[in-house]
Parts: sequence; structure tokens; C-alpha cells
Amino acid sequence: MPPSWSVANQGTPGSCSLRCRNRLLTLRMRPPATGHGHTRIEPNRTRGCAMSEPRDGVIRVAWHGADRFDVRIRRHVVRADQPADVGGSDTGPTPAELFVGSVAAGVACCAERYLRQRQLPAGVGVTARYGLGVCPGRIDSIELSVEAPGLPAGLRASLLSVLEHCAVCTTLRVPPRVTFEVRQAVPETAVPAVHRPYGGPRPGPARSSGPQG
Repeated sequence: MPPSWSVANQGTPGSCSLRCRNRLLTLRMRPPATGHGHTRIEPNRTRGCAMSEPRDGVIRVAWHGADRFDVRIRRHVVRADQPADVGGSDTGPTPAELFVGSVAAGVACCAERYLRQRQLPAGVGVTARYGLGVCPGRIDSIELSVEAPGLPAGLRASLLSVLEHCAVCTTLRVPPRVTFEVRQAVPETAVPAVHRPYGGPRPGPARSSGPQG
């Protein structure tokens, strides 16, 4: 385990957490409230928690009015929006919520594969809590609570160590290189700026009431 990570017992019996000092994530294990059935192991499909997608991928985002965007991922479409109280239509989660959800889903998938490899009961659940920071605006903390039914106490630290190496957690620890390219829209696809972002009119240029020189 890298020296910046530590495993500690929590106040709840049978729980422990994996904390990364000066990092974004906190992973926390806690015993499940109820048990689930067993699952069978599937050979050659459960080794590790690396990304199974192609090495390179393309995701496209298309505007659908106001703050609504459709995120096209292979044959899937996910709607992103903003809450109504900030001018959105609330037809989908915010981009920040999708980000936190992808982290939680990546951890859940990794944990489920861990259980499957060891022929332990299936049914992982993950609860994500996150905090927002300002200056600059960002997600500054994510706490993941992982419920793994039937996981022996002696394997909890082992599972936490495996989860720390899942693809999305590793991406947070070793950030990808992000580049931007701005292109001008094709004229027939451009939309006039007549929509009202955040529920109000688009501010125009400042005008002076004094004499014009």
C-alpha cells in the first residue's frame, strides 16, 4: 500500500476506512444491514479492476436547450442538466453529480469483482457523499461508504487496498492530461443566443447615459 494511504478502524464494530492524506477520496467499509445470495465465479472475467473499454474512446455531448445536454457514450445517452433553483430544468443530474456517480460506480464494480473472485456473497452497495469548494469552484472531497455483504472481517483491509487501485481512483490520484480546442460551429448548426441562461436575460454591453464622444 502506498505510504500516503492508511487503514484505520472506525467506531462502528467491524468497520474500517482507507484514507489518503491530502487527497480527494475517503473509502469507508461498513458491515451490511442484510445479507444477499451467493454468486458464482466467472473464470477469465474477474481479474483486476482495470478499465475493460478500448484504450482510447470518444464521448460526444450535444446541447438540447437551456442547460440540457445529452452525453452520448457508445450506444448510451445520459442527460445532464442543472437544478430548477439555479435556472435549469432538472431533467438529469448535474455534471458534478455524474462525476461523483462515476467514481462510486467504478468502486462498486471493482468491489463486486473482488467478491466474485473469492466466491463471496454478491450485492455491493456504495454511498457517495461529496463537498464543494470555492476559489476555485470544484469538488474538494468525496467520501465513499462501501457495503459488502458477507465480507469476512479479515478481508476488509484487503478489499480497501484493491479499491484504492481501481481505474477511477487511480485517475484522481494521477490526473489525466486535459487539453482544450475551440472550434467554430458550422453556420447551419449554430443557434442564436436567444435562450435565457440561469432563468434570466443575457446581459448586454454596458451603456452610458452621458454624452457620446
